[in-house]
Amino acid sequence: MERLCDLRGRRLVVECPPCKRRGTYNLARSRQRFGEHADLSDVYPRLTQA
Repeated sequence: MERLCDLRGRRLVVECPPCKRRGTYNLARSRQRFGEHADLSDVYPRLTQA
């Protein structure tokens, strides 16, 4: 499973192909918020909650 600490770069981009929505998140802040070793499968639903 991929974790936040495995990602490189400064931004985390989340896209929804069916509805064409897109969100960009600061990777450093995401690591602070969710934890360095948070699984992306746990992070994505929390970022995309309405």
